[in-house]
Amino acid sequence: MDEALNFNNEKREINCRTINTVILFVKKHGKSVEELIKDVAFDEKYLTDTNNWISHEVQSQIFSKVKEMFANDQILYDIGLASEELHSLGFIDYIVRLMKDPHFIIKQAPALNKYFNKSEEIQVVKYGPGGAVVRYYSKSSYKINADDCNYTRGTLAALPRIWGVGPAKIREETCSVPIDKKGKIKGKLYRVDKSGRVYEYVKDEEKSQISQEKIIGRLKSDETFELGGTVYGAKYCTYHIFWSALKMFSKGIIYELFTKPKVLEQTIYEMMRENDIILQKYEELYEKNLTLQQYYVDVINALIRAIDAKDHYTEDHSLKVAVIAESIARELKLSRKKIAAIRKACKLHDLGKIGIKETILLKPSKLTEEEWQEIKKHPILGAEIIKPLTFLSDVAVLIRQDHERWDGQGYPDGLRGEEIDIGARVILVADTYDAMTSGRPYRKPLKKEQAVEEIKNNSGRQFDPKVVEAFLQIISKIPSES
Repeated sequence: MDEALNFNNEKREINCRTINTVILFVKKHGKSVEELIKDVAFDEKYLTDTNNWISHEVQSQIFSKVKEMFANDQILYDIGLASEELHSLGFIDYIVRLMKDPHFIIKQAPALNKYFNKSEEIQVVKYGPGGAVVRYYSKSSYKINADDCNYTRGTLAALPRIWGVGPAKIREETCSVPIDKKGKIKGKLYRVDKSGRVYEYVKDEEKSQISQEKIIGRLKSDETFELGGTVYGAKYCTYHIFWSALKMFSKGIIYELFTKPKVLEQTIYEMMRENDIILQKYEELYEKNLTLQQYYVDVINALIRAIDAKDHYTEDHSLKVAVIAESIARELKLSRKKIAAIRKACKLHDLGKIGIKETILLKPSKLTEEEWQEIKKHPILGAEIIKPLTFLSDVAVLIRQDHERWDGQGYPDGLRGEEIDIGARVILVADTYDAMTSGRPYRKPLKKEQAVEEIKNNSGRQFDPKVVEAFLQIISKIPSES
């Protein structure tokens, strides 16, 4: 074949470093490289030269073949993780190994990525002594798929292994794997029906049909789906990377003492031994903490489903409030952390209704004063339910305060003005608008224009004027349902 001619016809999207890693992995495990690339328009020599480039289509073709070869849908993670021991990244590999501090490479990752990837970008959101948050997204029409995510997670997990640590623990918060009509989420089969319900199912391979299925959720209005703490179909992937700063420190000491008197060797040995014990305890505590967090999240999700069983209005309401509140928060240029807390609080802001009687919650006529006092307890109940979750402490504040008014006439604590968290002030406007434009058993919905006018009329009384101003800037982009 004429490689030069073929190359000119290919898109220069992905450097061959990734495929070089795949080929080295295949060889190491005694598989056939010829079988791997037999349908690809390039030979082994071309694909293992890290100066060459290929298209996404070629890479996806090889990724699919290697999954079939190993009969493992998660094999790309294993290959990414093996990139450190395979020394497969060319000059980047040597740069990384010369540096003792992972922060150098973490900080340089966006610039280094540009050398070998023309269609995906990496952003470093933050980093610290024991970890980092990295964002990965496509900047072209190409959509990242599960294979891309698995390989990227593997290479990120492999990073600390270069310095004798790891592999790193990777927690995925958002994932840009598209949610389409059928496919896989982390190895599990799913399908999406016409109304947006997501089913997990088991396929009978002999009969090529679905044998069991269960509803695991519903697509949100933005076509995303949350599962196990990860939002699929998002605009980008966000990876939280954790490694042991302690272990890095001990390796650094050993490196510095290579030329020191041997009298220090025993001291260093003891330090390493103690450090390994501490590291083990640290990892055990970390795992227990994650398990505990997941336990509480599962309990809360069960409570939310129980609320929805009482009142089917709440689920869609919370999703719509989240969309509006996030738009307002972005217009106000609030921090990423605050926007994330607002998003979570919108989902949970009606949690306290689990403690309200159905006869009151679904009453089609006007509430009595006694019944109204019961309803006013739900922000306190909601905040108390998630109080044990220290990682949601900022969300608990917003849940408790989302019915406080700018003029101090709200509940449960009668807070006024700036005493109310800005997140709660944002949620109140979004919540009130959606409540007014949504039909309920006891009243008809207002038209969009009427609801907007009510919000404007109550600026400075019920609502923070600057939040109302931001709301008016974004409301034209929110579709009307009335």
